[in-house]
Amino acid sequence: MSAGRSRPPSIETTSLLEEAPPSYRSTDDVSSASSSPVEDISQPPPPINAFSTTELAWMLAGLWSGVLLGAFDGTVVATLLTPIGSEFNASNQASYIGTSYLLSVCCFTPLYGRLADILGRKGAMLLALTLFGTGTILCGAAPSMNTLIAARAIAGMGGGGVMTVSSIAVTDLIPLQQRGLYQGVANVLYGVGAGMGGPVGGYINDKFGWRVAFYVQAPFFIFAIIVVATKVNIKLSDQVESQSLSDKIRRIDFVGSLTLVGSVGCMLLGFSFKTTEEIPWGSPMVSGMFIASGIFTVSFILCQKYWAPYPVMPLRLISQRTPLAVSLANLFASMSAFSMLYNAPLASR
Repeated sequence: MSAGRSRPPSIETTSLLEEAPPSYRSTDDVSSASSSPVEDISQPPPPINAFSTTELAWMLAGLWSGVLLGAFDGTVVATLLTPIGSEFNASNQASYIGTSYLLSVCCFTPLYGRLADILGRKGAMLLALTLFGTGTILCGAAPSMNTLIAARAIAGMGGGGVMTVSSIAVTDLIPLQQRGLYQGVANVLYGVGAGMGGPVGGYINDKFGWRVAFYVQAPFFIFAIIVVATKVNIKLSDQVESQSLSDKIRRIDFVGSLTLVGSVGCMLLGFSFKTTEEIPWGSPMVSGMFIASGIFTVSFILCQKYWAPYPVMPLRLISQRTPLAVSLANLFASMSAFSMLYNAPLASR
């Protein structure tokens, strides 16, 4: 066997960021570790999860229905900003509807990676769907703009988890060679949901009012919760299963999450005070928010680099060229997309 032999075709279900198991090491790696026995790599390791085509279809239906709803909900809200602001006579606060949701998504999305190990894939997905659905229903019943903003924050706590856990679960279910295809299908569903949200939300608002646009999503949330609860049964690796609950909880980076919330939240509030409330840049409220954001940002970086044993955002991911380029591309694309989604409807009226 040559030293440059590539990995054998297998049903790969482990994270690409983790150290490769011994069965995937090249002969150079094996020879360098003379104390470790050379293992047979002629046969691929057995899959942790093996399901029939029907079982897999049901699980993907439950997982991807959350992705579809998340995309649909985002564009529905964007088209409802004008009628919501008019009803509550608070059009100047309409941008906070999007800000509160996106802030929650930003801060809670990293936590679901750990929660998926603590609660399991099913438990984490059910938690995300419950928070997302509850927040969406509360939006329809909101009696004031402040209540609606808070409800969108609750929805955001689950919205980020729906996307994250569905990707994690697909990684557990689908072999490495086929993940690109399945991720493409998920992206298509996301695009379909985002494309439907605007026209469907506008039609519902014109016929029945903006509140119905939130209530109409409830049956789909119920369907997703039932399917996930009854069909999604993904076994975790023995390494994760053998950990105690206390060990799993210690892997959650609470300090990093709090400093991340403070960093992003204060920065967004500073910009919102300036643009929405028309407070001058030199105001203590605006400058204070930016100073606080800077302090939280420095604290977050130091926490991730020196203190957190399991950082919520490992700095090595963004210190490499390719992950950094992908992250920046996503940042600028998201800034462009959401600025158009949430500001164009307001400017057109």
